[in-house]
Amino acid sequence: MYLNNLSPFPADCRPDLDLQGRVCLNLALKASFRLDNGLLLPAERQLPIHDAPVLWPDTEPEQDGPRYEDDLTPPKLATDLLINAVAYAPGSQPLTQFEVGLRVAGRTERLRVFGPRVWRQSALLGGGGRAVIETLAPIRHLPLRLALAFGGEVRREGTVQALDARNPYGRGWCGDDGQVDGVLLPQQERPDTLIETPHDHPVPGFWGGYPADCLHRRKLFGTQDAEWLRLRAPRQAADFDPYAYCTSDPSLRFSPHWQGGEHLTLWRLTPDGECQVQIPRWHCWLQLRYAGAEPLRQRLKLDTVLVEPDEGRLCLTWRAQLLRWQHQRPLAELSVMAEEA
Repeated sequence: MYLNNLSPFPADCRPDLDLQGRVCLNLALKASFRLDNGLLLPAERQLPIHDAPVLWPDTEPEQDGPRYEDDLTPPKLATDLLINAVAYAPGSQPLTQFEVGLRVAGRTERLRVFGPRVWRQSALLGGGGRAVIETLAPIRHLPLRLALAFGGEVRREGTVQALDARNPYGRGWCGDDGQVDGVLLPQQERPDTLIETPHDHPVPGFWGGYPADCLHRRKLFGTQDAEWLRLRAPRQAADFDPYAYCTSDPSLRFSPHWQGGEHLTLWRLTPDGECQVQIPRWHCWLQLRYAGAEPLRQRLKLDTVLVEPDEGRLCLTWRAQLLRWQHQRPLAELSVMAEEA
């Protein structure tokens, strides 16, 4: 299907099946803005539409979650706020721990950031066998990554013995055999559930996009068993929950969808300390025509807001899904448009 992009931003579409098994198109329009002293101007270099998740350049697929998500999935039921950022210690002083945060739409979220830490069996230090946390070094900054949040796996003789399904990429998960000496702890945690013992299993502290194999997303895809393969595939499972397409931490998911104009404040996520952003307002829509019918308009919904402070970039993604056939008429024309509100 040819997409006539009449907007100033990248756009693309991909065939899919909707939840009823009908042939449809998923469409995404993505706009990148340059952060410039609080002002937001369309960036000269626009991020492209990604048709698959994009990894961080310094990692392998099994080591960390992706940097960017697949843009051509079905629309999300809520707006995801995703933060790909670096945490900066106040005053650029090396510290063993400090807090970073964000505030938006009446919500305030914080993360406690740490220098590298490990568990030590305190018997080695004359402590009677208790496991204690040893901080190895202070830090001035830390990239906020899924691999540095709580989670991970336990390996013994090359075999995985235990796994935190919420975040298989993380660190800090300990086995039941008491072998904790030298196990790395997470370097980013939620301040209200800090780890105190090797038996603590806090919710991972992470503000980027979670891949589909993390538990809170994976369970929403429903029952994909032999019966599903035989009777329904490639359609989604009968108990599929469309919130599976949302990739953010649930605390950074907003319904109803954002319209633009929302105020976002970040602190200690830039070298300057604080950053304030107002989400741009753009009206984005499709103009489509089925053979033999009058043209129709369909509004796109803003369902992803990505902030990358170190790149000086804010990225907005609008999505829609439309049928390839309606009342036995094929989709004949499709245009996407956008204008600043």
